Amino acid sequence: MLTRPRDDPSGGRLRGVPWAEIALAIAVVAVLLRFVAADPTIGVTGSDSPFTDEAWNVVNARNLVLLGTWSTDQFNLHLVNGPFSLLEAGIFSVLGVGIVQARLLSILSVGLTTFVLGVGLRRVVGRGPALLAAAAFASSGLVLFYGRLAYTETLVMLELTAAVILIGRAEERPYADRWGLLAGVLFGLAIATKANAAFGVTGALLALLILEARGTAAVRRWLVASGVGLTLIAIIWVVAALLPNPSAVAIDLGIWAHQVAPRSILDLARRILAYPFRSDGALPGLIPVAVGAAIGTAATAIGWRAMPPTRRRIAVAAIGWVALQVAVLFVANYRPNRYLLPALPGVILLLGVGAASAVDRWNEHPVPRGRRMVLAGVALAALIVPGIVTFSGWMSRATERLEPMQRTVAALLPQGSTVWGGYAPLVAMTARVTTIVPWPPAAANDGPGYTSRPARWVVTGNHEPSWIVHDRSLWAARQERACFEWDGKPVCLVELPARP
Repeated sequence: MLTRPRDDPSGGRLRGVPWAEIALAIAVVAVLLRFVAADPTIGVTGSDSPFTDEAWNVVNARNLVLLGTWSTDQFNLHLVNGPFSLLEAGIFSVLGVGIVQARLLSILSVGLTTFVLGVGLRRVVGRGPALLAAAAFASSGLVLFYGRLAYTETLVMLELTAAVILIGRAEERPYADRWGLLAGVLFGLAIATKANAAFGVTGALLALLILEARGTAAVRRWLVASGVGLTLIAIIWVVAALLPNPSAVAIDLGIWAHQVAPRSILDLARRILAYPFRSDGALPGLIPVAVGAAIGTAATAIGWRAMPPTRRRIAVAAIGWVALQVAVLFVANYRPNRYLLPALPGVILLLGVGAASAVDRWNEHPVPRGRRMVLAGVALAALIVPGIVTFSGWMSRATERLEPMQRTVAALLPQGSTVWGGYAPLVAMTARVTTIVPWPPAAANDGPGYTSRPARWVVTGNHEPSWIVHDRSLWAARQERACFEWDGKPVCLVELPARP
């Protein structure tokens, strides 16, 4: 006789079209599209990243579409964010190159992550808790801020979420191994998109290995299959990116933010104690979902034996994911708030588990319908209102300077010219020109070989090339062709006189 699994409220399948989940995903995509052309808000993070990294993240995809080659210089981040760059190149080839087009991948990733959370968790915790979790994710201030910018972290969240959700398929015969292989591929793609996803992947898989050390053979096979998928992606990256370009990858590692190990036990203690108060403004906005995640973690520990197996596995994987991903931030010396994004879906999964435990308790000890509705409404408001209010405040003072800036610069630059400067890929994104980013910390585009390659066009405001310093007479004869305000400071496109 067939019985319905205790941990599958849908009876093993999703009945009907998941309209609520689709509507929620469409809603967050629509909100982000409404502000897709808006400039990043000043003050959300202490890092300059929102005003530089979008262009640096997509510069190689932009080069491929406009210039026919991924690489024009020593700035080759496509080698370490391959899945992101490939998708951006596909978007650019279809829709053209521009900042709005570049941001579409992040917006779509947020919408799909919302949908995957709602539908995937529904099988494990029930529809109400799953929708609550998906809504909490979609309305998070961090998600709304970075979700409309061209960041790799948004794609990482989608890949990690889908991979962990597939743990729910671990005992589905005869396809469990295939689901495990797919999960491993997604884990590998997440790391290939942003290397720091490796912490979350390691935490999730280690937690599952510990849990299933004496567990079912089917789940162990799922874990082996996921390891095969992860290894497959690693081999592809080594063969396609690392072996042909070892020096370029080494420079990319130097371009990444430089982390310094604690100098002493006292320094380590200071970093750990300081992070909750100096999280670049991230943790206060995450208090509601963190409370829900804490409830989910406690419910997992207290109700361990009674908890359905699939829910327990999802919870354990999420605990390992979040624990290791966040633990690294307590130790790191550079920890902007975007570094919390890869851990956020894990927090949301635990929130869903906590909400399901509350529903189970209500079912065991019946609560009047009116009271349940009030409690559910309060929980929903506590989770979604803070992020929506914060995002509304940011957008109320939003500017839209970037697209006009790019059009102006594209009209001024001669086709085929070379433009130098940290902001060069940003302001000259749509122009058919070569953009070069000097990066002294990694000796990228700024060593002796590049000193002899001066160009007639420079964008000021961020990482001017060193050869300007050595030829002040040339700099003194410059002409400012266009100036803009960006990140609260002037940024100018400068034309230098032709050398004799």
